[in-house]
Amino acid sequence: MESWSIPDTYFSILAFVLHLEGETEMALEYLCKAEEALKEDKRDETDFIVTYSSFAWIHHHLKNQKDMERYRDKVRSISREGAAATVHGEKGWSFLKLGSMFFERAKESFEKALELNPENPTYNMGYGVVLYRIEDLDKKHEIKPEYSAAVKQLRKTLSLDSGYSEAMTLLALKVQKYDEREADELIVKALVLSPDVPHIIAYVDTYLRFIKGLCYKKKYTQLIKSGRRDEAAADVKECIRFLSEAVRLDPSNTNAMMNLAEAYAEDHQLQKVIDIFKKALAQNPNSDILNLKAGL
Repeated sequence: MESWSIPDTYFSILAFVLHLEGETEMALEYLCKAEEALKEDKRDETDFIVTYSSFAWIHHHLKNQKDMERYRDKVRSISREGAAATVHGEKGWSFLKLGSMFFERAKESFEKALELNPENPTYNMGYGVVLYRIEDLDKKHEIKPEYSAAVKQLRKTLSLDSGYSEAMTLLALKVQKYDEREADELIVKALVLSPDVPHIIAYVDTYLRFIKGLCYKKKYTQLIKSGRRDEAAADVKECIRFLSEAVRLDPSNTNAMMNLAEAYAEDHQLQKVIDIFKKALAQNPNSDILNLKAGL
């Protein structure tokens, strides 16, 4: 099962918003899409409870009594324990989509879902994503893979279901600095599984541009050390080009920003170095490594 899809959640959220805006008929259309997505994914009956409950609510507002009772009966037929796990999981995905202010609440929701259904791949994936996002927000500390809760959780997700390409890309981004071989293997697998999924492509694009930038940085550093500074000039330019793209694709990528600043310094573009560190420090004022490099 491919986690990027989780389309029922998106459709359910859209239905809720449309209902609040008075577009009840359109809300019903999106709930139908959510139900169809669940069927295509061959989900368990318990996974339908949120969608069925929403159907009952919408039909109640539309005064479709028979339809309301039909979906209400479907909700009642689902086991309470399974229903509770599904509701917590659905809340987790919804909080996750609302932005960083709700990451902790998303984390709590996925933890509750996993208490009830610890081997569910979808809940494990959601928990891995939110742990990744929370760790990514902490720019002050660099967490090595062996100490990362996100890495541990993403590995668990893949052990439960090896088809989660999003788990592969996030794991690759977490380990790329420490194990390039594993990261490359994960990226290749993700592309094979999801060659046309937009946000998987975005993750991969960021990863590849960053890696290319670092390759050129390593190459020009070696040339400079060997006294071949003129030859290194072209590689510095290529390094800047790829790292600039990596930063554009992911403006919060502190590692890419620092490497880009160092490349600009090597190219004697000191104002750009200053501008990058100012931007990075505005985002992460308490980062020890950023303050150190900015000072240097």
